[in-house]
Amino acid sequence: MKNESLLLLRRAISGDKNAFGELYGLYYTDMYRFALFYLGSKADAEDTVNDAVLSVWKSVDKISDCEKFKHYLFKALSNCCKKSLRHIYKTREQIDFDGLLLSDGKDYTYAAEVYEMLNVLKPDERKIISMSVMCGYTSNEIAASLNIPAATVRSKQSRALQKLRLYYNAEF
Repeated sequence: MKNESLLLLRRAISGDKNAFGELYGLYYTDMYRFALFYLGSKADAEDTVNDAVLSVWKSVDKISDCEKFKHYLFKALSNCCKKSLRHIYKTREQIDFDGLLLSDGKDYTYAAEVYEMLNVLKPDERKIISMSVMCGYTSNEIAASLNIPAATVRSKQSRALQKLRLYYNAEF
């Protein structure tokens, strides 16, 4: 974590809301991308990111290792995404991907196709692919965030990409 981020985090832990807001601004884009590709809807992604950030803010004073803040943030986001996804599956018959209802039809835009393809993956594989391909995190960063070994991240990423290749070739 950069020195500036560490200073912001220390101020946030002390109760400085503005510092926490600046810190949140540093990670918002990556969090939003992760949630969008996990959930498939702008509105759901925004709501889920907000829920995760609120959760982290409520417990920011409990963070003992400032170096693990990113891990703590994405762990909270991952948990909120899982909760949102369970709610979505329970309450909706179709998934709305930014105005496009996903069903058995083949008239999707590129974004909807990507979302459909990601749905062939297991949730842990989808997380890894989203974080690596969509957000640009390294296997070591993903490992720290998900609290699993980097070698496991690389093997799951490799298997997930192979699944996507097989799926893509079968569909087209």
